[in-house]
Amino acid sequence: MAEVMRVLIDWTEQQFRSMGRSDSRDLAVALIAAYQGISLLTNTFRDPELMTREGDRLEHWIDSLGRPPGDPDVRPAGPPRTRRASR
Repeated sequence: MAEVMRVLIDWTEQQFRSMGRSDSRDLAVALIAAYQGISLLTNTFRDPELMTREGDRLEHWIDSLGRPPGDPDVRPAGPPRTRRASR
């Protein structure tokens, strides 16, 4: 299991490095830790909305890492996301 996680973190680190980030290893660990954590919580509470919200938050966070300081927080338009009804 450790090797699988190492490969995932290494790949994620390469993606952040391709964005020009000198802190790519730390960012990779933070992203994978957040994703693994929300996966656990989503399963524990049987609430898929948790994963949806955290996925949106992480997407926004990653987008913000590629913006130069001072750039406005503008996200590109895309198709609307569907939300599942609460149980």
